[in-house]
Amino acid sequence: MIHEINNPLSTLVNAAFALSEQAGATPERRQFAQTLRGEARRIHHLADTMGMLCRHQNVEHANFDLTDVLNDLLLLVRLEPGLRGERQLLIRSSEGPLPVRGDAELIQQVLWNLLLNASHHGVGDIELEVQLQRKQVKLCICNRCPQKPPANDGMTLDLSLSNYILSRHRSTLCLIRHDDRFEASFILQRTRRLEVQ
Repeated sequence: MIHEINNPLSTLVNAAFALSEQAGATPERRQFAQTLRGEARRIHHLADTMGMLCRHQNVEHANFDLTDVLNDLLLLVRLEPGLRGERQLLIRSSEGPLPVRGDAELIQQVLWNLLLNASHHGVGDIELEVQLQRKQVKLCICNRCPQKPPANDGMTLDLSLSNYILSRHRSTLCLIRHDDRFEASFILQRTRRLEVQ
């Protein structure tokens, strides 16, 4: 099913590139082509996420080290044009392994979606805080809101997919706006040890 989405997307990307490279292309036409490429990339990313969800059947009996996921996330941030150089990702977490219940790849996807959402709709540096509780770990991503919030306050497709992933982990996505701050958070269950691979 995924290739049935990606094949027409490739055609759109190629057409957008040809449109922007035509002789005498106006700035408006180049901007339109860039928008097409960006939206095609976004749909491709969503298709990959849906494919990932299809591969992961049972997440309740798996566990992983959250610290490894956070380290991988920092590497991804350095490669993302919208995050690299323009703002910082500040992670506050405890040292050492942090075993939690769930699927590492899916939770990394949730965190990545939330980071991109904060990058696109917020301003300034982004903070990711890991709050240790007795049997749970709360992850909070927050940054400042722009003076004029986006017109669409509904949940985007990225956030809806993230919420679906979290529901499979017996969690939910909590979105809070308070004054000039926006926070997205969710909870994972702690576990005593990691599975031996």
